[in-house]
Amino acid sequence: MTNGFAFVAYPAQHGNSGVMSFIINQDGVLLQKDLGKNAAETATEMTLFDPDPGWAIVQQ
Repeated sequence: MTNGFAFVAYPAQHGNSGVMSFIINQDGVLLQKDLGKNAAETATEMTLFDPDPGWAIVQQ
């Protein structure tokens, strides 16, 4: 991704405070995915907005 931005949100405790992680880009496209028990680690390693097919668009 160039000339854009994205935000990621993930549960504080997977399974206790939720399981879904979310990413949203500058166009307002919101996607969700269960990143598993290592969601915090996985999310903090993200450096690009490049969602794989496992990410689902959140219908509004």
